[in-house]
Amino acid sequence: MDILLNILGSILVLLALFIYVGIWTSIVKKTGRAAWVGMVMLIPGVNLVYLVVLAVTEWPIEAELKKCRQELEDLRSAANSTSE
Repeated sequence: MDILLNILGSILVLLALFIYVGIWTSIVKKTGRAAWVGMVMLIPGVNLVYLVVLAVTEWPIEAELKKCRQELEDLRSAANSTSE
């Protein structure tokens, strides 16, 4: 009976690890970085540092938004200068 509980516990721990890594891999891919970085989140200490890095660096969607806003501003400036 103890062996069965140990096996069941091990399976649940592995399942939780796969889910944890899967979630972080999904998040990391959305930031434009390599998916394997999700595995790094299993290393204690490194995961906290990387979380801070994610919080303070510019994500690709933010860079794209900044670029689109700049292009829109350039178009508006050009439109205003031709109408005057």
